Amino acid sequence: ETDELLKLQSKIYEITKDLIIDHDENLSVEKKISLPFSKIPEKNIWSKVMTDINSSKEFENFITSKSIFNTFKQIYKEPKKFDISTFRARFPDQNRVVYKWHQDEGTWFMSEDKKLSEKYPITLWFSINGSNENDSIQLLQGSHKLKLFEHKFVEGQGFFNIKNDNFINKEKIKTVKTLPSQGIMFDSLTVHRSVENKDINMRPRYSVDIRYYESFDEKTKKIKVDSFFKLKKRLKNFLK
Repeated sequence: ETDELLKLQSKIYEITKDLIIDHDENLSVEKKISLPFSKIPEKNIWSKVMTDINSSKEFENFITSKSIFNTFKQIYKEPKKFDISTFRARFPDQNRVVYKWHQDEGTWFMSEDKKLSEKYPITLWFSINGSNENDSIQLLQGSHKLKLFEHKFVEGQGFFNIKNDNFINKEKIKTVKTLPSQGIMFDSLTVHRSVENKDINMRPRYSVDIRYYESFDEKTKKIKVDSFFKLKKRLKNFLK
């Protein structure tokens, strides 16, 4: 819903307005949250913005809005919200939010929570204030047809790093560029990463990972899994 998105954008502005360069208060909220910061924020600011937004009613109302539900309805007969949907604030010089090549299923596969395992959600990567070739994400074309690769654990992120990415074909890397309120949907096996931007861009990037799955059929999906990753899960379960 446009109204629910506007409320979420307004919440972001409310939390970050003191960080933005001097600006005209009469600008639209969409333009305000696309303005650059006056300086690189302290590291704790990232955590506060993430926490405040992810725990807000504005965020919950947006990811459960009718328009979001209907978007997934185009793929699923009975879409159901996955337990993990996340607002992400990528700030200047914030390496913590830069994810290397991974598949979302790499994290769900290692989870002991049955609410997460064997659901195989589709992700809608929704750009709140737009993204460009310097601050977006990259997808590996056709990778949803590949196996689930072995992932390494990354502190503060989880199993979000494919252990051996020698299979990556640079010619198949697609960089996502969006206007505000645009997004892209992809399978949980799709190999993707954050764009590795080495420039200090004072403009923040706000996005939401929204995930739904098919509720009427929760049977195990038959996917190929790297043998070492299977062994890693068995050892984890054995040693817990």
